[in-house]
This record gives sequence, structure tokens and C-alpha cells, in this order.
Amino acid sequence: MTAWDAPGHGGSPAIPMPFDWWDMARAALDVVNRPGSIGPQFGVGHSMGGATLVMTELLDPGSLQGLILIEPIILPPPFRRIEEHPLAVGATRRRSSFATRDEALDTFSQKPGFRSWDERALQGYVEGGLVERDGRFWLACDPHLEADLYRSGSVHGAYERLSEVHCPVLILAGESSDTHAEPFVAHLAGEFPDGRYRVIPGTGHFLPMERPDLVAGQIADELRRLSAV
Repeated sequence: MTAWDAPGHGGSPAIPMPFDWWDMARAALDVVNRPGSIGPQFGVGHSMGGATLVMTELLDPGSLQGLILIEPIILPPPFRRIEEHPLAVGATRRRSSFATRDEALDTFSQKPGFRSWDERALQGYVEGGLVERDGRFWLACDPHLEADLYRSGSVHGAYERLSEVHCPVLILAGESSDTHAEPFVAHLAGEFPDGRYRVIPGTGHFLPMERPDLVAGQIADELRRLSAV
């Protein structure tokens, strides 16, 4: 299993703006095609990560033998930037540093978007999502970059090319998702030549962090199925 920090996230260096989501896919393809990689490779990604893996397969067809996409941000036209995207506005106002990791954990745990997270996931977010610099702990993903990701999330146009992705695709969605209602997820799965979907009860857009046990079980089951094909 290989996990990596996307450009501008975690330990990866900052990237220029305006942001192009295809740059994420090119970075992912570098990981997929890294020296020494052998055997079939399957991709698992959430939100932007799911879209990135689809674009990775579009850049190099056959590089991935199966995809598990968790609420991927793959939207129908119009393919244009949304400068005043509500999430972008919120990101630019985000607090970016804390005196300690404990302060960050306490702050995040009180935010509506994090209250439904499994405690282990929130702890992992604090451990991996902050970098220590000048005696403070800073968000590894700069809020201004995060905002630009939201503004450009509907630009990449991968939606129009889903018929080119021939490997098996499973989409997982949250039952109470505010971004991926079941009719849309069913439609999205149908755009892939070999697409299926499942809805995970009691979860929203952040289902991997809300119910990591259920999501991990779904991933394990699908990987076993794909490996047996």
C-alpha cells in the first residue's frame, strides 16, 4: 500500500496558483509509475483524491486496474472556475496556526464539519495536517491554496471522458451527503463502462473519517473482488 501527500498538502512543496487539478493527476501518475512498482495497482481516493485517480487513468490508460472512488469531485458542465465558491470564501477566513497540537485538536473538535468524525481520524488529521514552524503549528495546506482548489474544482472536465475509463469502478457515497445525492451517484457510476456504487448509511461527504470501519470494510471487500478477477 502506498499513500502520498498531494501537491501543496502535508510534506509536499507549495504549488503555484491558479491551481490546475490535472497537476494533481500528473503527480499521482508519478507515484503509480514509480520505479520498482510491480503487479496490478488499484486506486482508492476521497473527494479531490477520487477525481485525481480518474484523471490519472485518463492520462495513462491501463495504469490502474481498478478504482474505488469515495465521493469524487467529478462534476458535469459548465466547466468553469467559481471565484466566489462558498467553500473558498470559508477557507480564506480559516485560522491557519495554533500554539500546540492540543489547541488545534480542541478547536477542530468544536467545528461543525468535524463533530461527526471518528476520534482516531481527527487525531490523525491533527498529526498529519499540521507542520511546526517558528514555534507554532501551521496548517500544512495553506488556506489560500485550499480556496483555489475549491474555485477550480469544476474546471477539469473529466466528467466528459468517463467512458474512456475501462477498469472496474466502485463509487462509495454518504447517505446524508450534501455533495453526492444518490441519484447523482447512480448517474455518475453509469457514465463508466464498468461502474457501480454503494451508499454508506449514517455518513456524509466525510464518510472515511466518520465511519472508517465501514469504509475500510467496503474497500477490503472490493480489493478482494478485483484481485480475484
